[in-house]
Amino acid sequence: MTNNSETRHKILVIDNDLATLTLLKEQLSPAFEVKACQTAREGIQSLHENKPDLIILDINLGDAYGIDTAKMIKLDPENKEIPIIFISRLATQEDRAASYEAGACDFITKPFSGKEVLHKVRLNIKFQTDILEKNQLIDDTRKAAFAAMAQSGEVGQVLHFIRDSFECHTYERIGNRILEYMESQNLKSVILIKANPLIYLSHSEDIAPLDKEILDRLNLLERIIDFGKRSIYNFENISVLIKDMPVEDESLYGRIKDNICLVLEAADAKIQAINSEIAVAQHHNSISSIIESSELALKKIEQSFLENAKKNTAIMLGLKENIEETFLQFGLTEEQEATIIQILNKAEVDSNALYDSGLKIEERIGDLVDKFSELTGLET
Repeated sequence: MTNNSETRHKILVIDNDLATLTLLKEQLSPAFEVKACQTAREGIQSLHENKPDLIILDINLGDAYGIDTAKMIKLDPENKEIPIIFISRLATQEDRAASYEAGACDFITKPFSGKEVLHKVRLNIKFQTDILEKNQLIDDTRKAAFAAMAQSGEVGQVLHFIRDSFECHTYERIGNRILEYMESQNLKSVILIKANPLIYLSHSEDIAPLDKEILDRLNLLERIIDFGKRSIYNFENISVLIKDMPVEDESLYGRIKDNICLVLEAADAKIQAINSEIAVAQHHNSISSIIESSELALKKIEQSFLENAKKNTAIMLGLKENIEETFLQFGLTEEQEATIIQILNKAEVDSNALYDSGLKIEERIGDLVDKFSELTGLET
């Protein structure tokens, strides 16, 4: 029974002896796809048209020397890995040595048996297949190692960005740090920071009107929007348009998308923190203004109290003097005069007590302002 895996292998036989060609084709055809050629020229043409998995080559061809033909085949990078089995009736030791030097993997001497030919063909195809598989495994391992190293470096750049973002306390600084990260990934981008007013940043001084319009129209839609080589990433406080994503490299494209999400999530959180810092600062300034106004009002109240106290004292003294001068005119008794003086003195005492009470109220208000200043971290 023919092995299905063998039927996929193609054998090119080049021999100027028609009987040998016919015999080899009969012996190999049940297991392989066989192409038979009588000249080197015909064989080379067939090689280019339908690349075989193994070549059986006669040393003594009619139009060429088989050794030279093998060397020519091996010079072509596309064909140098194809195993070649030489076949000859009267091969010398020199011919055998030359054939191996030319790149042959085996040798068959005429006359030969079908069993020998099948064994050597199968053995060399398997050997070549194993080599190719091992080389592919080595190549895949090397690529995986390089990809891992590249990914490690990319993760390091993301961590570096996150660490640096802690030191960014303005919208412009965090925006420029994002641009620096994008440049490290060979990406051109335009950034929209959703502050008040909106802030646009890019690698060049001028932002193309179309790029700005795209961000204005799409910054409130889904998280990631891909169109061609362009992508838009939308977060609560920031949107970024990337104009040259590496879509042709699927592995790199996937890693960059993941890393950009990490970078922009960190940037979005930092912008939110900056928003909070600005709000706290504005609130702080508002409270400071209120406290300053309160202190100024207290000083004015204190000054008014002092002025009113002086005026009140002057009024009371003047009133007492005027009353004492007019006592004689009223014809009051001493007892009546004493009563009136007592009433005036009491009014003066009550007036002074009211002034002192006002000072205490002012003092308590001042204490409240001081405590409020301490709670808000302000110095009065």
